[in-house]
This record gives sequence, structure tokens and C-alpha cells, in this order.
Amino acid sequence: MFTLNRAAMSIPRADLYKALEDRIEAKNAANLRYDEKYGKDRILIYSTLENIALPELFGFDMNDFLSDAGLQMEMTLREKIFYLDNLRSDNNQPTDMKAKTGIYTDMTVYGMDVTHDANGIPNFGYHPIADKADLSLLKPFDFYTSGDMPKLHRMYKELQKISQDWYGGKVCVSFPIFIRGPLDIYVQMRGYENFVADLGENPGFIHAFLRYIADERIRWNRERISFLGGARPDDAYQVDDDWVYVPFVSPQIFDEYIVPVYKVIDGAEGITHFHTCGDMVPFANGLLKVFSGMTKLAPGGWCDFELLDRIIDPGIVFSSIGTRNMFTVFSTDEQQRERFEAIKRVARHRKVMQISAGALTKTHISIEETIIRANRFFDRMREAIQP
Repeated sequence: MFTLNRAAMSIPRADLYKALEDRIEAKNAANLRYDEKYGKDRILIYSTLENIALPELFGFDMNDFLSDAGLQMEMTLREKIFYLDNLRSDNNQPTDMKAKTGIYTDMTVYGMDVTHDANGIPNFGYHPIADKADLSLLKPFDFYTSGDMPKLHRMYKELQKISQDWYGGKVCVSFPIFIRGPLDIYVQMRGYENFVADLGENPGFIHAFLRYIADERIRWNRERISFLGGARPDDAYQVDDDWVYVPFVSPQIFDEYIVPVYKVIDGAEGITHFHTCGDMVPFANGLLKVFSGMTKLAPGGWCDFELLDRIIDPGIVFSSIGTRNMFTVFSTDEQQRERFEAIKRVARHRKVMQISAGALTKTHISIEETIIRANRFFDRMREAIQP
């Protein structure tokens, strides 16, 4: 019978890095055994714990986590250890971490306040551009002083010092990249209803505002490189635009308004990955055309990946096929068998690198039961999907 391993909650802080190293070594050994059984080219199963699951599990307020560098370092390591102690997916946990002051720090540089409740759920403030379509209401950001940037710089420096003081600098702390897409920011600042009204009444403003957002994103990423003294070897640019999703935008709106601004971003950054939580089928070929260096797609849990497979070039890799966390935890045996067979059908003729089994969090069942069900899902999937 499964018993939740809570060792991560009680390991002395000084021993956390060594404990994580031990778990990483054990996970590598387990994955080698899977490789021997299923082959080194097997489809990997990846999962995460949703960030909003962590405050209750570990007993902290997310606002403290986002402002206290010591707490952020400690809880990040404890989360990694807890994950490896309890989840049977294939992904290991890296020994590095990214400095965080929130999920939507990038939006704050445009003058929008974003706060969080104790569990980490974001609350978006008001911006005057919601009431008036006027770009003069926006002020060009300063990389050091705008929005949450002072907090982010402080967090980054303090985490680096803590890594050195506590663990001899072994925890590599990175500075985030701006990945938010322009439509996400437009809709959050202006409002979706206003976006729809702008389509009919003020299309020129849409083009101008989206271009402004893109230009500021590009400048932010360039200033990041200057701040760090050069791009890092693992830097890769992506666009995360969850509002690129039928029925919120149509393929025609995408072609007319979104494609031009994506071309600008791609020309400056060379996009290698695109994410939307929605169905990317209506936009897939347009995305592959505008982001010419993108050779992989990652259909999420709301995307019909079999239909996507039928309409795009077979040489495009599925870097990940997403599964919604509710499906992972609550689907029936028959539903799971059907999905596993669909994955296997696609993998017979297209490279599928991994399955992303949703960000796990407690629903109306306990975290223990959530993990039990997720592990059962992982075990069944691992056996079923190998081509």
C-alpha cells in the first residue's frame, strides 16, 4: 500500500542539496532499467506538481515564497526531493532553479499590477488602457526599475548568494527569459470584450498595440543578455500565447493580426517552441510557417493530437503530447486504453519524444490519492505506449 513519503519536509536545510543528488542518482538508475526493458528510444513520461499544490503541502504562503529568497531556495529543493520520492514518471529533477517573483512578472513591466493569494493564484490589477485605446498610456519599461523588476533582480542576487553560502554554489540560479506572447498580454491588459470590439471598430490599434508589446518583449530579452554578459548556452526562445485558441480567435484573425507580430518576434529571437493550452490544430501550419526554425510541436491536453498528426508534415516531431491532469487522475481504464492506443498509432510513423501528464494538484481527493492515481496512470502508460 502506498504511503506518502514526507522525508522532504524534515531533512535539515543544510543537507537538502546532498539529498537531492542522492535522489537524482536513484532516478537515473531507475530510468536505465526502463531503458533496458523498453529501449533507449522509448517515449518518456513527464509530469510536474502544479505550483498551487505546494503551499498547502509544505505549509507556506506563496507571497512569502515569492519575496523571501531563503524560503524560495529551501522549498524549491524540498519540492524536487518530494517529487522524486513519490512520483514514478520518467523526468528527473535538475539541480538548478530559476529566480521567481511570480508567474506573470513579464506583464508587470507594461504597468500592470499582478498579486497572488496565499496559494499562488494570480490576481490581475486594472490598467487604464482597458478603458481607453491609447498607447500613450504605456511607458517604455526600464529593465531594472519597472514593475516587478526590482524584486526580480533582488531575488536573483540573493538566491545566488544563498546558493554559495549554503551549498557551495552548486545550485545554479538562472534569470528568466521573457516568453509571454503578445495576445496574452493584450487580452489581459485591455480585456477580451474590448479586444473583440477593437476588431470591428479599431483594427489599427490592435496592430499597433501588439507590435508595441512585441517590441518591448524583444528589448527585454536583449537587455537580459546584456545584463548577464551574453546569452547562456541553454537559452531558447518560445512564445506562450494561451489566447491563440478557437473560439477566442479564428484562423482568419490569427492570420491577419497575430502572424505579422509573430514574424517580428521570430526575426529577432528565432523561436523554437510554441505553447497554447488550447487546440493548436487550426493554427498549426501557420505556426510552422511563421516560426521557420521550429521543428517540433507540443500539442496540449485540449488538442486533438491525432487530427494534428494528419494535417502537418510527418517530419515535425511531437516534443510532447499533453494529458490534462483531470484525465490523468480520474479517467476510466477504458478511456486510458483508448488514449494509449491513439498515442501508439501516432508514434508508429512520427517521432514522439514524451507525454506530459498534466501539472498535478489536489482536487477533492487527498494529495496521497492524487499521487496514487497518477502513478498507476504512469505505470499503465509506460507499458502501453511503446511503439
